[in-house]
Amino acid sequence: MVCKMKNTKLPYLYKNNLFIQTNSWLLYILTLILLVLWFIPGRTILTPDEDRLWERVRRAEDFIYEWRVSNLMETASEYDPWKTGLIGLEWSPITTTLGSLPSKRTAGDPRWSIVAGRWFEKLGLSEGDKVAIYSSGSFPGMLLNVLCAAEQRNLEVFLAVSLGSSTWGANRPDLSWPEMESLLRKGGFISTVSFFYTLGGGGENGNGIPPEGLDILERAAEKAQVRIVKTNDLDEMIRLKLDLLTANKITVLVNIGGSASALGTDENILKLPGGLIRPSEKSNAGNGVIAGALSHNIPVIHFLSLKDLGERVGIPFDLEPRKMINKRESPFFSLTGIIVFLLAILKYKRWGKDDNLYG
Repeated sequence: MVCKMKNTKLPYLYKNNLFIQTNSWLLYILTLILLVLWFIPGRTILTPDEDRLWERVRRAEDFIYEWRVSNLMETASEYDPWKTGLIGLEWSPITTTLGSLPSKRTAGDPRWSIVAGRWFEKLGLSEGDKVAIYSSGSFPGMLLNVLCAAEQRNLEVFLAVSLGSSTWGANRPDLSWPEMESLLRKGGFISTVSFFYTLGGGGENGNGIPPEGLDILERAAEKAQVRIVKTNDLDEMIRLKLDLLTANKITVLVNIGGSASALGTDENILKLPGGLIRPSEKSNAGNGVIAGALSHNIPVIHFLSLKDLGERVGIPFDLEPRKMINKRESPFFSLTGIIVFLLAILKYKRWGKDDNLYG
């Protein structure tokens, strides 16, 4: 007599496989949902006006780049991989201090024009409002971005540029800021004419710049038909720039770079974060023009330390310019992700019980 024993393992293996497959699919779905929640709020879609602004900046950069190729006989450079035309030299007679090459490339990203435009909107600026732009020659890319953003909103721009530049900025003797400004106007990309220039360097009066460099800057300013303002010392330069803000009833000051007059001599200014700074947030503003503007109830947009600032506003550091702004500041999507994860954990079964396992 043959006794056939019932195979109790087969139903168990079937249930076990089904159990594994069900939970695996649950984990796959959870992963997909969390990925969607991670990436969807991480991108900001540009409005049609912002798209046109981005294109305006990029076309201006193409124009400068092509001019350099045609007139300066330049070729493709590893220092300017995205062909902005706004990257200078490692050193020259009009160079003032060391600068960061990745920061100069980042400053040329057209997305900064979008960020500047959104800050203008946040401040409630409208056509005809007066904005002062005080810039060093160190960040021509950022200066182009801000000028385009201001002009697109039809703001009245009061521009003053410190011509000395740190390394990799507007420090080419044959293409300093006055030449760039003139070229950009001739190309139809900007219409603003600088109200005045300063020499930059120590005290913002040319200290530390060799005589050859000073001669280059003075000739460039003369050709551009823009006066160079000189003062006896840094304090006088700070007072002059502040007086011009109040006399011209400036609504907002945009500071680009770390000119001596903008920062002053108080090291606390180094603790001041970049971006939009309202008068109520004037702690650590130092004793320069930035601090003076805030004390006169003038908000300041401060462009410096671009790596940290870029992380806050969604512009990646030293990467190819693209028409998207990263943003991971939505508490709604973060909370949704946490809730979905908790629900999945509650539904997820790590093991099961089979009473028929042993017959």
